[in-house]
Amino acid sequence: MFTIEHEFDHSVIVVMDNDGTHDDVELILDEDNVYIRQYDEDESFNIVVISPFMLKEILSAYDKAEGAYLTNKLKTA
Repeated sequence: MFTIEHEFDHSVIVVMDNDGTHDDVELILDEDNVYIRQYDEDESFNIVVISPFMLKEILSAYDKAEGAYLTNKLKTA
């Protein structure tokens, strides 16, 4: 299960584990960064910051075979 909320300058996606085994994962996406955060056992956030392009690479990698892949950032005019 997941939820999506769109704000003025960012969007928030919360992914919940349907089995209740893992804590929720929250993605906060703005124009420049993607913040991935999840509570840990000490009830504080673990945060990873990546670029939107890196998130696209992660999603693309999900269905690829083992190996090394070179991706190109498309320039927009």
